[in-house]
Amino acid sequence: MRSHRAALAAASAIALLIGASLHGTALAQDSEATAEGSEPPAAPAPTPAAATPAMQPMPGDTMSDMPASLRDEPDEGAANPAASAEQVPPQPVPAAPAEAEAATPAHTTAGDAGPWKLTRPPMPFEIIRSLQFLQDQVARGNGDAIRVQAALLRRFGPVFLATDPELWADPRNMRAAALFVFSGGPPSVLEGILASSSKFIADRTLMEGALAYVQNRLGEAKQKLSSLDFRPMEPGIAAHINLVLGQINQLDNPKSAIAYLDEARLLAPGGLIEEAALRLEVMLVEAQGDKAKSNRLARQYFDRFGESAYAGNFRARFAAVYAERKTPKASTTMAEIDDATARLPMPDRLSLYLAVGRRALVFGNMSLAGDASSAALALDAAKPADRQRAILYSIASSLPSRSIGEATATLNSIDPNLLLQPDQELLKAAYSALEELKKPALAQSDISPATPEPQSTDVTGPVVARAQRLLDAVSNDLKVQGP
Repeated sequence: MRSHRAALAAASAIALLIGASLHGTALAQDSEATAEGSEPPAAPAPTPAAATPAMQPMPGDTMSDMPASLRDEPDEGAANPAASAEQVPPQPVPAAPAEAEAATPAHTTAGDAGPWKLTRPPMPFEIIRSLQFLQDQVARGNGDAIRVQAALLRRFGPVFLATDPELWADPRNMRAAALFVFSGGPPSVLEGILASSSKFIADRTLMEGALAYVQNRLGEAKQKLSSLDFRPMEPGIAAHINLVLGQINQLDNPKSAIAYLDEARLLAPGGLIEEAALRLEVMLVEAQGDKAKSNRLARQYFDRFGESAYAGNFRARFAAVYAERKTPKASTTMAEIDDATARLPMPDRLSLYLAVGRRALVFGNMSLAGDASSAALALDAAKPADRQRAILYSIASSLPSRSIGEATATLNSIDPNLLLQPDQELLKAAYSALEELKKPALAQSDISPATPEPQSTDVTGPVVARAQRLLDAVSNDLKVQGP
């Protein structure tokens, strides 16, 4: 038993040391804040788009509950080494053998200072705080925290399985086990707990629902998790379950999914739970036709989580959403993009403009592709490779309206070596379209020479069709590669 406690203590100590290396003294500051009664900052379920965050700490759980040996706090005597060296406390006079034997209780064992144990192994709900800390770091843009979290999940799996079965009667530990697996821990943890600690588990429905979710038994997970009463739950665990239910319902019942994601964001603002909910909800709301809410959520994401480790994933989704919008004027969509990204650094805005321009080409939205490319060219942050991409998207979106000489000169100015492979294919397609533009329009028509009709001065109809067919030839590559 003592060796098991030592293993648990060592595992938690390693977690705290790794966390401290990422955040400096923030862990100690969080400890002081929570000891005064305030909650530390909060965190997809594994999303189709990202990793699952753990919930916020439960009320009553504070770093002060953790053994001092695991908090990396200095001893009181170490605060002033000089003073310690100068002031040597008087040494007690050793008791006579008979007196010492009489002063020591018969039941005292090595490592005990009295009839009560002074230390205990870390509880599961204490261990989960290390993951919560790392997930907060992920939401703030610390990509290294993702790798550290993966290492801790591997290390803590055996620790959870070796926990005394009676400890699972504590609801805090039970929720910690569910969150551990929601966060990417191995399903074997819940399987082992359910098998060995059945009579002690406070709520089997939550444990079984979590296990069904991570094992992709979504129907069972939906039935069990949606049957839970969220009202008596702490906001953190309720938010996490709402996030999971939002992900489960996104295909079959998107309106219900949106409601769950709204609830998750309200219950756990500012952490990885809200970040993951926003990434998913923007897509669902847009598909439902609520452009105003989609704009608002996109702006909220960029304002709060523009530096998240998953922000690149959201930028790809954002580009797809706005490139596919059917609006009478491309300028309206560009104004909405500018509003949503107003607080982003210029390099990030440049990246978004280029992504929107490329996606718009894929979806045949030539006006938006041209406007987004022009916006990218207007930014001082554009590097040579960025400018080459913007010029390519601009000319490819407007070939039929350009003169042959202007289009040829512009395409010749583009350096293929500065383009990625999909864009090199697009450049070849643009050259092919230009060659088609040089051919007489009559050669592409179905008009018979025997029945001549007055020749129209508008030759763009068949030319546009030919150009679009050529551009479509590379659209699949663009879709596969992404923005």
